[in-house]
Parts: sequence; C-alpha cells; structure tokens
Amino acid sequence: MEDEGKGIFVGDLDGEVTEDELTKVFSQFGTVQMTIIKKDKQTSKNLGYGFVYFDKAEAVQHVLQLNSKLWIHSRPMKIGPAERNSNIFVSDLPEDTSEEEI
Repeated sequence: MEDEGKGIFVGDLDGEVTEDELTKVFSQFGTVQMTIIKKDKQTSKNLGYGFVYFDKAEAVQHVLQLNSKLWIHSRPMKIGPAERNSNIFVSDLPEDTSEEEI
C-alpha cells in the first residue's frame, strides 16, 4: 500500500482504545484504509499509540489542523504525521566499537 503522506501517528491513547474506535473517530475526515494500534508482543496490551492511514492525503492535512482537539475515552490524542523511521538495538558489542564499524 502506497501510504506516503496518507498516515497519521496517534499517541496518548488509553489502554482500552480499540482499532475500531479509532477508525470510527477518524472516518469523519475521509475513508480510513487501515488502523493499527501497537501492542506489546508478550502481553498483547495496547502500548498507547498507533497509526491511521487514509485513502487521500487531504484527510491527513485536515486532521493535523485540529491536532489537540480530538479526544477518545475522555482523553485528548496526540496527533502528528506518520513518519517512516527505524531503530535497531544491537547488544553485546565491545565497548570500543565505533559508529562506523556498526
């Protein structure tokens, strides 16, 4: 799915918020293609953040203009553009390992 510019990050979610509830809230701005709430791999508990992807980038711009004015479960949501970035944790490296070597 080509989602560049069509996604938002949603944070500060209550632990009980579901993907269906997020979809319902954000459907007022456009067609929601996919909603993902990140969960702990061991406990399956909601980690308090997720992503919502729309079919059009215009929906994202509309949501970003409202930012702190959207609430769910009596809490304001933190909203921002979805950004692709990755971090990798590497352990057990010798202390003298440089960034160039990694």
